[in-house]
Amino acid sequence: MKRFLIISILIFLINCRSTKQAVFPEFTVQNPQRIKDYEKELKLFTRIDEFRTKNIDFIAYKSYSVGSIRLIEKDPNSHDNCIPDYPIYLIWSENNKEYIQMFDNCGSFFPLELDNSDITNFVNENFEIIKSEKIKFYQTNKSTVSMIDHSTFKQFLISKSDFETYNDFDIYNLSSKSGSLNINAKYNNNLKIVSLNNLIEKKIKNLRFIKSK
Repeated sequence: MKRFLIISILIFLINCRSTKQAVFPEFTVQNPQRIKDYEKELKLFTRIDEFRTKNIDFIAYKSYSVGSIRLIEKDPNSHDNCIPDYPIYLIWSENNKEYIQMFDNCGSFFPLELDNSDITNFVNENFEIIKSEKIKFYQTNKSTVSMIDHSTFKQFLISKSDFETYNDFDIYNLSSKSGSLNINAKYNNNLKIVSLNNLIEKKIKNLRFIKSK
């Protein structure tokens, strides 16, 4: 009986110690199914197979929301019954010029020439860093992870010199709220992939895409 009691106490102490040392993982994990779905969309709607054949480096970018209601205003004069999904943007450099083209499930838009090569230059300069970066979770401390039901996600497929890397992140993990500060917010916002996202968003905001017929 005494021996049994000692063993029980030891097991209890070991379990307590293990619980005390347990921490949540800092870094988010990429979802394999989400990667497959994105690659399927790219092959279906965009020109990436053409770019791969021609050995043209490119950035494929998509921003989409989960768990929210989208209000879409249809053109009453249009005979197209298709309701567009979240668009995908292809950005590439050719003959020392940078281009961007928008695609969605309803069709493609004419490519636009950008006024500089800021995006492709940024990728060329930071590609080795970007392909190994990981976003950290929203954490108020090392033993908790904060998540929400609905958020906005960013997806990237970056192709450079026949090497392709996928990256994505939830913008919630970049934020920080008063009273529940995100200890990883500064780290996440300083990542090159986030800087690339901001650069692309800034470009898109000032562009007007025209649908090709």
